[in-house]
Amino acid sequence: MWVDDRGVCHTVALPDPTELMSEAFRRSLDQLMLQGQEELDGAIETEEIRFFEEGIGAWVRASDEAEFVAAAPPIALLAEPVETVDDLRQLIRGIDDRWRLDALLALDDYFS
Repeated sequence: MWVDDRGVCHTVALPDPTELMSEAFRRSLDQLMLQGQEELDGAIETEEIRFFEEGIGAWVRASDEAEFVAAAPPIALLAEPVETVDDLRQLIRGIDDRWRLDALLALDDYFS
């Protein structure tokens, strides 16, 4: 993700959201999906809202955004398997701010 001069967040659209997921993570996520898609959707929505409410101003000012324009997030960003929705929330919150929105959007795409 990068932030433009107006403070707008941009991400690279990936043709396959699983590029950001390790095999172990994806298998565990598939198991969670079987237990309840609605709870997962709610968790992702809540984390997206939280991302924007926490703000990006503090860390963006200190970084050079030009090097991140159109940069794809790291492969297998979502690596650790999860057993519960709370595990998923903690994993998301542990992702570097730079790539957290990318991970959230990949999860949203995967669920769709």
